[in-house]
Amino acid sequence: MRCARSPLTLRINRPRNASLLFVFAVALRSARSSRLAAKGRVLPAIVLLASLTAAGCGTRVHEHVLEVVVRDPSGRLGTPPHEVGVFDWRMGRSAEWARKTAGTAGVRPYRTTFSTVDTVSIGVARPEKVELALWLPGLEREGFYPLRVEPKARPAGNATLHPVRFDESPADGTARWLAVRWTTAPMERGWRLELDLEVPADAERGKDG
Repeated sequence: MRCARSPLTLRINRPRNASLLFVFAVALRSARSSRLAAKGRVLPAIVLLASLTAAGCGTRVHEHVLEVVVRDPSGRLGTPPHEVGVFDWRMGRSAEWARKTAGTAGVRPYRTTFSTVDTVSIGVARPEKVELALWLPGLEREGFYPLRVEPKARPAGNATLHPVRFDESPADGTARWLAVRWTTAPMERGWRLELDLEVPADAERGKDG
């Protein structure tokens, strides 16, 4: 069950959920038998239903560990190491924001941590998806490459990414695509992601693999 976002982290056990369900059922029965106006009958049920919906969810901060490798077989980016960044585009989507997360990938991968705020069911240790943005200015200076990974459903895979401009204007026909392969593994409070980026030899658009 997917949860609606909630501003609070709630902790409830199963007996508590059962109690709430019982109260909700009693409230509905009472509302139907009363002579109150229709609005008065529905309001208590709506309040309790909202409480039940929130009861199974919690908003939490999750910590992920990333390892990024940049492969440039045709030498388009020049001599390594190559500048690369990983950031949450939902929190900011400017070049300045992306630059704050930048590091370099050369002989050694770029290693960093990445935090996300996600709504998950109570008792679930990590989110079903991780959304992030990859910044590779040597290939595309005017934007970033959004990536969505669903580790539980697809722990490894590959895709072709197309850039999104920082100023939100449409990308032109010469936009440089980027190939990515990923593998994931669970951690205590998030996921470990290994991202293998490959720079294409030309600027023609690729197709998802």
